[in-house]
Amino acid sequence: MATEGELSYFDNIGEGGRAHALAKPFSDDDRGGLFLEVGAVLSLLPNPPASVLDCGCGTGWLTWLLSRCGYASTGIDVAPRAIQLAGSYEPYAGVPHPRFVVGEVEEMTFDREFDAVVFFDSLHHTVDEEAALRNVLRALRPGGVCITSEPGRGHAEASVEELETYGVTERDMPARHIVDDGRRVGFANTRMYPRADSVGARLYGQPAPSEPRWKQMLRRNSVVRSALTIRTTEYAKRDSGIVVMTAPLATGIKSK
Repeated sequence: MATEGELSYFDNIGEGGRAHALAKPFSDDDRGGLFLEVGAVLSLLPNPPASVLDCGCGTGWLTWLLSRCGYASTGIDVAPRAIQLAGSYEPYAGVPHPRFVVGEVEEMTFDREFDAVVFFDSLHHTVDEEAALRNVLRALRPGGVCITSEPGRGHAEASVEELETYGVTERDMPARHIVDDGRRVGFANTRMYPRADSVGARLYGQPAPSEPRWKQMLRRNSVVRSALTIRTTEYAKRDSGIVVMTAPLATGIKSK
Protein backbone atom coordinates (compact mmCIF):
# COMPACT_ATOMS: atom_id res chain seq x y z
CA MET A 1 0.00 0.00 0.00
CA ALA A 2 2.89 2.36 0.67
CA THR A 3 4.38 4.18 -2.33
CA GLU A 4 7.86 3.40 -3.57
CA GLY A 5 8.80 6.90 -2.50
CA GLU A 6 7.87 6.17 1.12
CA LEU A 7 9.79 2.89 1.07
CA SER A 8 12.97 4.41 -0.33
CA TYR A 9 12.79 7.93 1.15
CA PHE A 10 15.64 7.48 3.63
CA ASP A 11 17.80 5.91 0.94
CA ASN A 12 17.24 8.88 -1.34
CA ILE A 13 17.76 11.86 0.98
CA GLY A 14 21.52 11.36 1.22
CA GLU A 15 23.91 11.33 4.16
CA GLY A 16 23.11 14.91 5.10
CA GLY A 17 19.38 14.22 5.13
CA ARG A 18 19.80 11.10 7.22
CA ALA A 19 22.06 12.89 9.70
CA HIS A 20 19.47 15.63 10.03
CA ALA A 21 16.68 13.09 10.59
CA LEU A 22 18.67 11.29 13.28
CA ALA A 23 19.53 14.50 15.13
CA LYS A 24 15.97 15.77 15.44
CA PRO A 25 14.57 17.67 17.29
CA PHE A 26 17.88 19.51 17.78
CA SER A 27 18.70 19.74 14.07
CA ASP A 28 15.35 21.15 12.96
CA ASP A 29 15.22 24.76 11.72
CA ASP A 30 12.04 25.24 13.74
CA ARG A 31 13.38 23.39 16.76
CA GLY A 32 11.54 25.73 19.13
CA GLY A 33 8.19 24.84 17.61
CA LEU A 34 9.13 21.17 17.46
CA PHE A 35 10.01 21.12 21.17
CA LEU A 36 6.64 22.75 21.92
CA GLU A 37 4.83 20.15 19.82
CA VAL A 38 6.70 17.29 21.53
CA GLY A 39 5.97 18.78 24.94
CA ALA A 40 2.26 18.96 24.20
CA VAL A 41 2.16 15.31 23.15
CA LEU A 42 4.12 14.25 26.24
CA SER A 43 1.66 16.18 28.42
CA LEU A 44 -1.24 14.21 26.93
CA LEU A 45 0.32 10.76 27.25
CA PRO A 46 -0.29 8.51 30.25
CA ASN A 47 2.57 8.54 32.74
CA PRO A 48 5.64 6.30 32.35
CA PRO A 49 6.25 3.38 32.34
CA ALA A 50 3.28 3.07 29.98
CA SER A 51 3.90 1.27 26.69
CA VAL A 52 3.80 3.58 23.66
CA LEU A 53 3.78 2.80 19.93
CA ASP A 54 5.30 5.50 17.72
CA CYS A 55 3.67 5.09 14.29
CA GLY A 56 5.67 6.30 11.31
CA CYS A 57 8.69 6.70 13.55
CA GLY A 58 11.22 7.36 10.79
CA THR A 59 14.72 7.27 12.28
CA GLY A 60 13.23 6.87 15.75
CA TRP A 61 14.22 10.17 17.36
CA LEU A 62 10.85 10.44 19.12
CA THR A 63 10.83 6.74 20.01
CA TRP A 64 14.23 7.17 21.69
CA LEU A 65 13.03 10.30 23.47
CA LEU A 66 10.02 8.39 24.79
CA SER A 67 12.35 5.71 26.11
CA ARG A 68 14.49 8.40 27.71
CA CYS A 69 11.33 9.66 29.47
CA GLY A 70 10.75 6.21 30.96
CA TYR A 71 8.22 4.77 28.51
CA ALA A 72 8.37 1.25 27.10
CA SER A 73 8.56 2.45 23.50
CA THR A 74 8.15 0.75 20.14
CA GLY A 75 8.62 2.39 16.76
CA ILE A 76 7.17 1.18 13.46
CA ASP A 77 7.94 2.52 9.99
CA VAL A 78 7.41 1.26 6.48
CA ALA A 79 10.94 2.24 5.35
CA PRO A 80 13.52 -0.49 6.12
CA ARG A 81 16.41 2.01 6.00
CA ALA A 82 14.71 4.19 8.61
CA ILE A 83 14.35 1.27 11.01
CA GLN A 84 17.96 0.21 10.39
CA LEU A 85 19.11 3.72 11.30
CA ALA A 86 16.82 3.88 14.33
CA GLY A 87 18.07 0.59 15.71
CA SER A 88 21.75 1.37 15.28
CA TYR A 89 21.65 4.91 16.68
CA GLU A 90 21.79 5.40 20.45
CA PRO A 91 21.40 9.10 21.30
CA TYR A 92 21.09 8.67 25.09
CA ALA A 93 23.51 6.73 27.26
CA GLY A 94 22.02 4.15 29.59
CA VAL A 95 18.52 4.30 28.10
CA PRO A 96 16.61 1.05 27.40
CA HIS A 97 16.74 0.29 23.68
CA PRO A 98 13.30 0.73 22.07
CA ARG A 99 11.85 -2.00 19.89
CA PHE A 100 11.83 -1.10 16.19
CA VAL A 101 9.65 -2.84 13.60
CA VAL A 102 9.45 -2.55 9.81
CA GLY A 103 5.82 -2.48 8.72
CA GLU A 104 2.85 -0.54 7.42
CA VAL A 105 0.47 0.85 9.99
CA GLU A 106 -2.42 -0.03 7.68
CA GLU A 107 -1.41 -3.71 7.94
CA MET A 108 0.05 -4.07 11.45
CA THR A 109 -1.40 -6.78 13.68
CA PHE A 110 -0.59 -5.70 17.25
CA ASP A 111 -3.34 -6.84 19.61
CA ARG A 112 -4.00 -4.99 22.91
CA GLU A 113 -0.32 -4.41 23.43
CA PHE A 114 -0.05 -0.66 24.09
CA ASP A 115 -1.32 1.95 26.51
CA ALA A 116 -0.85 4.71 23.94
CA VAL A 117 -0.20 5.15 20.22
CA VAL A 118 1.29 8.32 18.73
CA PHE A 119 1.19 9.70 15.19
CA PHE A 120 3.64 12.61 15.23
CA ASP A 121 3.38 14.29 11.80
CA SER A 122 3.04 10.86 10.22
CA LEU A 123 -0.63 9.96 9.73
CA HIS A 124 -0.72 12.26 6.70
CA HIS A 125 1.81 9.95 5.02
CA THR A 126 -0.61 6.98 5.10
CA VAL A 127 -2.68 6.07 2.07
CA ASP A 128 -5.66 4.82 4.10
CA GLU A 129 -5.80 6.57 7.46
CA GLU A 130 -9.06 4.85 8.43
CA ALA A 131 -7.43 1.42 8.10
CA ALA A 132 -4.47 2.73 10.10
CA LEU A 133 -6.72 3.97 12.91
CA ARG A 134 -8.66 0.70 12.93
CA ASN A 135 -5.41 -1.20 13.49
CA VAL A 136 -4.38 1.30 16.16
CA LEU A 137 -7.61 0.66 18.01
CA ARG A 138 -6.84 -3.06 17.95
CA ALA A 139 -3.31 -2.40 19.18
CA LEU A 140 -4.52 -0.43 22.22
CA ARG A 141 -5.48 -1.89 25.53
CA PRO A 142 -9.00 -0.95 26.75
CA GLY A 143 -8.95 2.70 27.79
CA GLY A 144 -5.72 3.38 25.91
CA VAL A 145 -5.25 6.57 23.91
CA CYS A 146 -4.29 7.45 20.35
CA ILE A 147 -2.68 10.89 19.98
CA THR A 148 -2.20 12.54 16.60
CA SER A 149 -0.41 15.81 15.86
CA GLU A 150 -0.87 16.48 12.15
CA PRO A 151 -0.87 19.32 9.60
CA GLY A 152 -4.19 20.63 8.31
CA ARG A 153 -5.35 22.24 5.10
CA GLY A 154 -2.70 23.46 2.72
CA HIS A 155 -0.02 20.96 3.71
CA ALA A 156 -0.25 18.91 0.50
CA GLU A 157 0.00 22.01 -1.66
CA ALA A 158 2.96 23.28 0.33
CA SER A 159 4.72 19.90 -0.06
CA VAL A 160 4.60 19.65 -3.85
CA GLU A 161 8.39 19.86 -4.15
CA GLU A 162 8.86 17.03 -1.63
CA LEU A 163 6.29 14.94 -3.50
CA GLU A 164 7.87 15.55 -6.91
CA THR A 165 11.42 14.95 -5.65
CA TYR A 166 10.88 11.83 -3.54
CA GLY A 167 7.45 10.47 -4.47
CA VAL A 168 6.25 10.42 -0.87
CA THR A 169 2.63 10.63 0.25
CA GLU A 170 1.74 14.15 1.40
CA ARG A 171 -1.89 14.81 2.38
CA ASP A 172 -3.89 17.36 4.32
CA MET A 173 -4.94 15.75 7.61
CA PRO A 174 -7.25 18.15 9.51
CA ALA A 175 -8.01 17.29 13.13
CA ARG A 176 -11.76 17.24 12.52
CA HIS A 177 -11.23 14.67 9.75
CA ILE A 178 -9.21 12.45 12.10
CA VAL A 179 -11.98 12.72 14.71
CA ASP A 180 -14.58 11.61 12.15
CA ASP A 181 -12.45 8.63 11.13
CA GLY A 182 -11.79 7.73 14.75
CA ARG A 183 -15.47 7.69 15.58
CA ARG A 184 -16.21 5.52 12.56
CA VAL A 185 -13.70 2.84 13.54
CA GLY A 186 -14.93 2.72 17.12
CA PHE A 187 -13.00 5.07 19.40
CA ALA A 188 -15.14 5.87 22.44
CA ASN A 189 -14.11 9.45 23.10
CA THR A 190 -12.38 12.14 21.04
CA ARG A 191 -10.91 15.53 21.98
CA MET A 192 -9.16 18.24 19.98
CA TYR A 193 -6.40 20.57 21.17
CA PRO A 194 -4.44 23.29 19.38
CA ARG A 195 -0.98 22.34 18.19
CA ALA A 196 1.47 23.88 20.61
CA ASP A 197 3.84 24.95 17.83
CA SER A 198 1.01 26.97 16.25
CA VAL A 199 0.19 28.64 19.57
CA GLY A 200 3.88 29.23 20.22
CA ALA A 201 4.30 30.93 16.85
CA ARG A 202 1.55 33.38 17.83
CA LEU A 203 2.94 34.02 21.29
CA TYR A 204 6.69 34.00 20.69
CA GLY A 205 7.22 34.23 16.93
CA GLN A 206 9.02 37.27 15.58
CA PRO A 207 7.81 39.29 12.59
CA ALA A 208 9.62 38.64 9.33
CA PRO A 209 12.15 41.37 8.45
CA SER A 210 10.57 41.63 4.99
CA GLU A 211 7.18 42.66 6.42
CA PRO A 212 6.16 46.34 6.32
CA ARG A 213 7.09 48.21 9.47
CA TRP A 214 3.46 48.85 10.40
CA LYS A 215 2.73 45.12 10.25
CA GLN A 216 5.78 44.31 12.37
CA MET A 217 4.60 46.79 15.01
CA LEU A 218 1.12 45.29 14.89
CA ARG A 219 2.45 41.78 15.42
CA ARG A 220 4.45 42.96 18.43
CA ASN A 221 1.33 44.44 20.03
CA SER A 222 0.32 42.34 23.06
CA VAL A 223 -3.41 42.75 22.38
CA VAL A 224 -3.01 41.56 18.79
CA ARG A 225 -0.87 38.61 19.92
CA SER A 226 -3.51 37.64 22.48
CA ALA A 227 -6.28 37.83 19.88
CA LEU A 228 -4.33 35.71 17.40
CA THR A 229 -3.53 33.18 20.13
CA ILE A 230 -7.20 32.88 21.09
CA ARG A 231 -8.12 32.36 17.46
CA THR A 232 -5.49 29.63 17.12
CA THR A 233 -6.60 27.97 20.34
CA GLU A 234 -10.35 28.04 19.78
CA TYR A 235 -10.77 27.78 16.02
CA ALA A 236 -7.66 26.59 14.22
CA LYS A 237 -7.41 23.42 16.35
CA ARG A 238 -10.12 21.85 14.19
CA ASP A 239 -7.78 22.16 11.24
CA SER A 240 -4.14 21.81 12.31
CA GLY A 241 -4.52 20.37 15.79
CA ILE A 242 -3.81 17.58 18.22
CA VAL A 243 -6.41 14.82 18.53
CA VAL A 244 -6.72 12.49 21.52
CA MET A 245 -8.96 9.43 21.06
CA THR A 246 -9.70 6.84 23.74
CA ALA A 247 -10.24 3.14 23.13
CA PRO A 248 -13.47 1.80 24.67
CA LEU A 249 -13.24 -0.08 27.94
CA ALA A 250 -15.52 -2.79 26.60
CA THR A 251 -14.42 -5.23 23.89
CA GLY A 252 -15.58 -4.97 20.33
CA ILE A 253 -13.73 -3.35 17.45
CA LYS A 254 -15.57 -2.48 14.28
CA SER A 255 -14.58 -4.60 11.32
CA LYS A 256 -14.22 -3.39 7.76
